[in-house]
Amino acid sequence: MQLPLLSRSLLLVSFSAVTLAAQVQLGNTTLTGTIRFSSSLVVSIPYAEPPLGNLRFQPPILKPALDVPTFNATNFGPQCLQLPANVTSSGDCLTVNVHRPIDLIRGNQLLAVMVFIHGGGFYIGNSSQLDGNPLVLRSIARGTPVIYASLNYRLGPLGFPQGTEAEQKGALNLGLKDQLTALEWIKRNIATFGGNPAKVTVFGESAGAVSIGVLYLNSGLENLARGAILESGGAGTTFTFEASRRQENWDSFVAAVPDSSTLLQATGVSFAEAREQFPFVPALDGPGGLLPELPSEMYAKGQFARIPFISGTNLDEATPFTPTATSSSDTIRNGIISNYTTNSDDPALQAAADQLLQLYPDVPALGSPFNTGNETFGLSSQYKRSAAISSSHFSFQRFRRC
Repeated sequence: MQLPLLSRSLLLVSFSAVTLAAQVQLGNTTLTGTIRFSSSLVVSIPYAEPPLGNLRFQPPILKPALDVPTFNATNFGPQCLQLPANVTSSGDCLTVNVHRPIDLIRGNQLLAVMVFIHGGGFYIGNSSQLDGNPLVLRSIARGTPVIYASLNYRLGPLGFPQGTEAEQKGALNLGLKDQLTALEWIKRNIATFGGNPAKVTVFGESAGAVSIGVLYLNSGLENLARGAILESGGAGTTFTFEASRRQENWDSFVAAVPDSSTLLQATGVSFAEAREQFPFVPALDGPGGLLPELPSEMYAKGQFARIPFISGTNLDEATPFTPTATSSSDTIRNGIISNYTTNSDDPALQAAADQLLQLYPDVPALGSPFNTGNETFGLSSQYKRSAAISSSHFSFQRFRRC
C-alpha cells in the first residue's frame, strides 16, 4: 500500500504480532513512535522547555523542534506533579501526544485534528487519562479519519500560583499558558503527521472545558483552533477572584514546602476535600492577561473568540466531587448557599436553594449516578440527590451562546 504523504515523514522499521514501531522525521530529529492495533501511530513529544529551576514559575517557552538527532517517543511523558503520593509525576512534564491513522491518507489531503485538554480540578490528571485510540479507530470506521492529540499542563500550585507575589511577577495562570503553547506547537508541527493546522478542534471535560472557556476570552484562540467542544465546564464554572484573595492558601502551601511529608499526607483525602485544600485555579490577572476581568463582564463586552462551539454536561460529572458524607437536606442546602456567599441570610438565595431541593427530591432512582435505580452504594440517598443537583444543574451548566 502506498502512502504518498507519509513517504516523506513516516517509515515502518519493525513488525510484530502486537505492535509496530515507526519513525517520523520532525525537523532534524527522528522520532520513534508506536503503532497500535495496526491502525494508529502514537508519539509523545515535548512541546516546551522543562519548567524547572529558574523556569519553574515562568510562562512556558515553546520548543518547536528537538535538539537531538533521535528521540524515543514510544512512551507517554510523565504526569505533571500532583497528589496522591503514589502517582508517578515530574516537573518535566510538558508533552503532547499524537495519535494518527497510518493508512488512510488520500494523496496530500490533510486530516482534521481533535485536541483534548484533560480535567481533574486543575490539581490532578494527565494527557493519557483518555485513550485517544478508540476515537481514531471510530473515525476510521465511519470514513472520516481524524488525528487525536492531547497535552499535559502544569497543575496545582505550580500551574496556578496564587497570591500577591505571583500576581506581581506575572506568574498567574501558567497552566493555561501551557495549553496555549501546546496548541501553538500543534499548529506548527501537526502537518508532519498528516494533520491540517487549519482544521483543529479543541475539546475538554471538567477543568479542561473550563480552560477552553477561559481561552475563548482573551487568548487569540481563534488563531489556533476553528472550534471547540466543552464538556461539563465553561469560563464561569469556577469562582474567579484576584490572586490576592487566595493569599492565605498560598502562604499555607509555601509554609508546608520545607516538609514535603505534609503534602504527601493528603494521599487519603477525598476529591472534595482536596479541592478545598488546593484552591489553585485560574485567577484574574489584570490588563494584558488571559483573564483581565470577570468572564461575565468580558462576554458582555463582546470580548470572546468568534469560533463555534458545542457545550454540554457529561452524565454523572459531579459524582467524584460530591462529599460522600452528605446525609441531609440541610447539608445540601447549606452547601449551595455557601458556594455563592458567606451571607447565608440572603432571602433570594435561600429561596433559590429551596427551589432546587424541590426540583430534585430525595428519591434515589432520580439521583446520580443516574440510571442506577434505588441503589445507594452504601451511602445516604442524599448523596445521590446532591450529586444530581451538581451534575445536572448547579456546578456545570453554563451560559450558552448560539
